[in-house]
Amino acid sequence: MKKFMFLMMPVFVLMAGCSKDNPSPDLGQNALKKKMVTKTMTVALVSIPDFSLPHVECLPENSYVFLCGGGSVQGNVSETGDVVTKVSMWRVNSCEISSGQDQVREFISGRITAVSGNYFTYTGTIIVNVVDNTMTGTLYIEGGTGKYHRSSGMVNIEGLVNVETGRCSWIGTGSIALWL
Repeated sequence: MKKFMFLMMPVFVLMAGCSKDNPSPDLGQNALKKKMVTKTMTVALVSIPDFSLPHVECLPENSYVFLCGGGSVQGNVSETGDVVTKVSMWRVNSCEISSGQDQVREFISGRITAVSGNYFTYTGTIIVNVVDNTMTGTLYIEGGTGKYHRSSGMVNIEGLVNVETGRCSWIGTGSIALWL
């Protein structure tokens, strides 16, 4: 009998640790309750160049046009509130000079971080008119963390480039789709 009890003891311990309540259906139900919600999004941002990053030479090669490789972003986004500048950034992936030499097209990427620590990433194209220092472009939201996980969207931007400081100030409107 002692041998039987000794062999059955691990089974009893396992059974005692198990319960009939299964919390996973609640998690599954909450996941199923999420739905995609599209919201209007506005941005008012300033990009601050980081001149310690490597510069990017624009195409065509030997055009001798170099852009700052990236920097940080400060300002406000309607879906995040104030942006956390230390961890919100932009990068110039490549650039090209237009045939008329009066525009620079930048292909950029980056992320915008909310005070909560959650962020969304973006890619986009910006066109800078070097005659009047204006810029226009489109940014595409491509997911992130927290409430921005699996998010998507598009924001059209316009702004000004300060050629003395390298800073750009821009505003934009668009939409973001979130799983809430």
